[in-house]
Order: sequence, then C-alpha cells, then structure tokens
Amino acid sequence: MICRLKKICLFLGLSSILIFVYKSTTNELLSSTTDLDEKQREDFFKNSLNNSDAHLMWFVQITDLHISIFHDQTRIEQFEFFVRNILNLIKPMVVLVSGDLTDAKDKNMIGSGQNEEEWKTYKKKVTDSGVLNFTKWLDVRGNHDNFDVHQNDRNFYSKYGITKNSEKSFKYDLKLANGDKYSFIGIDGCIEPGPRRPYNFFGRLEEKDLERIKNFSQTSHDSNGTIWFGHFPTSTIHSVINLHNLFNNGVAYLCGHLHTLAGLLPSMYSRHSNGLLELELGDWKDNRMFRILAFDSGIFSFRDFKLKKNLKNNSIFILITNPKDIQFKTDREPFHRARFSTHIRFLIFSSHQITSAKVFVDELPRGTAVKANNSKVLYTLEWNAFEYSTGVHEIKIIVEDDKKNIQIVSQNFALDNSVKSFGILSNFILLVDQIYFTRTAFYLSTSGILLALIFFRYNRKRFSVRFVTCEPARTILLGYLRRFVLLTSIDYIYWSLIFMTIYVFFGPWFVGEILGDHWGVCFSWGIIVKGAFLSADAQYINGTLHMIFFQFLSLLDLSSVIDTRFVNLTFHEDNPPKLKIFAIFFQNFSFIFILFFSLLNLYELYLSYSLISIIICPFKTWFLVYFVHLRIKCQNFSLNDFKGVIEIPKFSNQFCKSPRKVSLINDDDDIKIN
Repeated sequence: MICRLKKICLFLGLSSILIFVYKSTTNELLSSTTDLDEKQREDFFKNSLNNSDAHLMWFVQITDLHISIFHDQTRIEQFEFFVRNILNLIKPMVVLVSGDLTDAKDKNMIGSGQNEEEWKTYKKKVTDSGVLNFTKWLDVRGNHDNFDVHQNDRNFYSKYGITKNSEKSFKYDLKLANGDKYSFIGIDGCIEPGPRRPYNFFGRLEEKDLERIKNFSQTSHDSNGTIWFGHFPTSTIHSVINLHNLFNNGVAYLCGHLHTLAGLLPSMYSRHSNGLLELELGDWKDNRMFRILAFDSGIFSFRDFKLKKNLKNNSIFILITNPKDIQFKTDREPFHRARFSTHIRFLIFSSHQITSAKVFVDELPRGTAVKANNSKVLYTLEWNAFEYSTGVHEIKIIVEDDKKNIQIVSQNFALDNSVKSFGILSNFILLVDQIYFTRTAFYLSTSGILLALIFFRYNRKRFSVRFVTCEPARTILLGYLRRFVLLTSIDYIYWSLIFMTIYVFFGPWFVGEILGDHWGVCFSWGIIVKGAFLSADAQYINGTLHMIFFQFLSLLDLSSVIDTRFVNLTFHEDNPPKLKIFAIFFQNFSFIFILFFSLLNLYELYLSYSLISIIICPFKTWFLVYFVHLRIKCQNFSLNDFKGVIEIPKFSNQFCKSPRKVSLINDDDDIKIN
C-alpha cells in the first residue's frame, strides 16, 4: 500500500513538473507575441515555422549561359546535364534565366552578331529535357542577346526564347493550392536598337518601360513574396529614376552580367538603403554557377552553388531556410516569424537516400533532423529559438547519404536586429551608379591632362631654376619638371597636344558599321546610327583608358624625347653617347606600349565595326599617325627651335657640377645666366 502511494505521489510530482514547464514555455511564447503588431499576431500561428511545409516554395536562378557554337562545347554539354539532371532533382517551381542566353560572338571572340544556331541549341536543350513539364521557365535578354539587333528578323529571342515576351518587362504570378501567391517580375534593360559590341554594355529603360514596371510593383502588393530579376545590375542601367525606388515591395533583385569581375568577386551582394537586396549571380559561361532560392513562410533564403567538374559528385544540395543567414536579413520580409519559430528548417535535394542530417549550433550538437510531414525535401529539428534571441550564432548542417557522400554547410544567424554588412567592393559595384562613375572618370582624366598642360605652359617662368639646364637633373621630380617645361614651351607641340585632348571630348571618334551594314558615327557622348541617337555606353570607359594609356603616355614619351634632344644639343654638341640595347628599350618603352595598345585597339575596332572604322578614325588611326609625326619632329629639333624659349648655355660638362640658373625668356627678354 505504501509503495503504491509512493508511485502515485511520484507520478503526480512528475506530471506537475511537466505541466509547469509546458505552461512556462507557452506563456513565454505568447507573452513574446505582445511585441508584434496586430497584423503580425494574426498570422503568427498560421505561418509559424514548424515542421510543416504548408508555406514553402523554392525556385532556381541561372545566368549568363553564353551558348556558343564556336567556343567551349562543354558549356552546352554541362548545361544539358543541368536541365536534365540537376533541375529534375531539385524540381523548382520556377526557373529564372537572367540574360545572355547566347554568346553572339564570332570565332575571333571580338566580332559580334546574332547566330540563329545558338538560339536553336538553347531552345532544344531546354524543351527536350522535359523540365517544362514541372516548372515555369522565365528568361530575359542580356546585352549579348541584343548584339546587332536592329530589326525583328534579328531578334531571335522572340522566336526561340522560352518566355518570348514582346514587352521590355513582364510579370508572372505563381499561385499555389493553399492560396499563397508569389510574383516574379522580369526586366529587359536592353537598348534599342542594339549595336554591336563593345558599345552595348549598359542597359537602358525609357519612361514607358518605367511606367510598366511601376504598374507591376503596385499590382504585386498582395503577394506573399515578390522577386525582381533582370540581366543588368541596377547600377548599370540608364534610367531617369533610381530603379530600386520602383522596386518598393520586392524582397530582392536578381541579376548577372558582371561575371564575378573576372574572379575578383565570386559573391557580389548588396543591400539598398530601402532594404532591397541586390544579388548578382556568377556566370554559367566559365564558372558553372547556379542559385537555389526559397520562400519559407515569407522569409527569403538562397545559396549559390558551383557545378562540380565531375558531374557524378553533384549529388547533395542543402539550403537552410530557418534560421536564415544574417547577411541577407531585410525589413521587407516577416522576420518576426523566425524569432518565434519552433523548428530549424532546411532543404536537402539529393539523388541518393539521406541517412543522416546532423545539426550543430555554436559547435554544440542539437540533434538529427528528420523529414517534415508529407515533404520530400524539407528537414526539421525542434529547437527553442529564445535560447538564441540575442547575439550572432552559427548553425552547421552535416548531411550524409547511403553512398557515403557527405555535404557540410554552415552560416551565421541572428534573431535580434543584428545585421552583417557586405564588402566595400560589392557595395561600390552594385550601389554606385557606374554610368555616372565612368563618365566622371572620363571628365577628370581629360580635364586633368588639359590642366597639366596649361599649368606648365603659363608657369614656365617659375620653373626657370637651376634644374632646367643642369644635366643630369638632380632628382626624378626635377627631371620630369624639366621635361614638361620643355614640352609646353614649344608652340607646335603644345597646341597639338591641347587639340588632341579636346578632340576626344567633342569630335567624332570613328565611322563604322555599327548596326548590320548601317554606318554610324561614334562620339564620346553617344552614337548616331540609322536615324537614332544612342546615349554614351562604354565610350566613357574607352575614353578614360585612351586618356591614360595613350594621351598621358604620349605626354611622357614626347617630353622624354624632347628632353633627350635638348640635353644632347646643349651638353653633348649633338653627339650623344651610345646606349646599350636595354637602355634603348627602356628609354622607348612608353612609345612601344602606346604603339602596341593602339594597334590592339585598331584590330578590335576593325573586327567589331569593319574596315571603314579604322580608316575614318580620328580617335585611333589618325591620332597614332600624328603622334608618330610629333615624336619624329621632337627627335629632330635643332638649336634654333629652342631659341627664344630657353637660353642655350655655352659651357662644357665639367661646369655642370654646379647647377646654373637659366631663365626661360621671350623674344624681347634679356638672357641671364647666374
């Protein structure tokens, strides 16, 4: 009897403890909801992050395919593997292809134009794979899809594209059986008409395009999640309105185009001041990148993947949806749901049977996740989110399949207001208006060279000090000052350089076949072709490079030549010492570089815009010829060319040990040597 009473008391005691713990946890959860507004409290239980996949959807992005019939056939073969196997494994509800579907380059990799075979290949690989049976395929054009597109019969996107959208932007609403709706808005920023490369790099949106985008934004307010996508980053699109201000209800803008900046930025992400995430994806062309994204109860998550060269090793892909990565938090999503979530949640796409999915938080084991009810890809593990309500933490998932393949992913998370910033270079590329930046760089480089020439010209008397005629100049700085004094003191050279600098800004650069066989005229500020005006594209980039690698180096080279000639005439009596081969090469390095740089540019111009573009080409051909003329003239100056500008000293080398002050003079000035 006593034993029974003890058992009953023990049972009642344990029951009381369990009830107390349950009530305490429930009260903590319910009391915490007082921090939420009325709308958030309404959907708290409806959309809670538990062990159900009721409000879960996922999709895939791929960009910059560059399907080519001339180069790297593995690009096509692996794309076929991707659509047939990887997408069949993931089974996304939507696939976003953000531009540059085809390469549109010639065999020489410089000439450009639409190739119908490349478009046929793209469409065939997609349609034959069967992927369209279970997913919605949304593709937009990139600048390569717009090379030399000036009439309808050259716009192969309208014939072979999967979406075949006739407008420059479109909207697709994905409606699920449970009533959830997700909006995908595609932006086509290609300029019209589309010239050949290289002056078809930036995008452009006209006012009518912006009105259409604004309308899409307004009609997607009732969506559970809105995604904007296009080829060009917003920083590379001509627009009278900042685009991110139009994307006022989307979680993220997905783009491509920049190809990881040749490997400098494998991950290029940023967050605009209004909370919009801008996420550039690395290219398929060289890096075989793709992205898996998800909305989990309205919370947006993604992860970028690189297709492994050994295709059989692409067997496990993991995406953690709760808790989401701290770096991609935004106030445009219902993040309060994560703070009160009851389960850790992640997606596993695997071609084999998963045998283990272990979860670690802050390096401590939390347990093994299991498949959620009625889900093939969602794995969950119960947790107490309040244990991690403050500070930054790390979650790690270790997944193993029955073939002993192991995949490990980890990320930092924070359930409070902590946010991790993005890198400086990523922010600069995606947040700073690159069109404005390149234009400013061009203006600064042009004005900098002009001001330097004018400064030395009108201050040459101030520099008429001991270093002017002392050979050799005592320091490198004094040597360059002497060179520029001499360069700007001779009228013919000075005004030639002024004209060449100003001409780049105002004058026509070249005439060439910019659109098909239609001739056009290219200026620094735009292109006139086929009755249309195309505002400046990559001209500012090319102009800045020209100012640095041609105009500035020309100043250095001509100043060196004229200085050498001056020294030889005044100190060596036109009998210069013999130089070794290396010294000759070093002395003429600037000239060799200018020659190589200019010929390379002319070759590219010829392949891009035909032979006429290098014949009627003041910007490159004529300037190069005139530069060689100036250089020959500097090499053959006589003493008379320096008279009336600088006094010619009459003394031998031995007296040069003590520098002499020689005044620069005008014709009516008295010559003085101290």
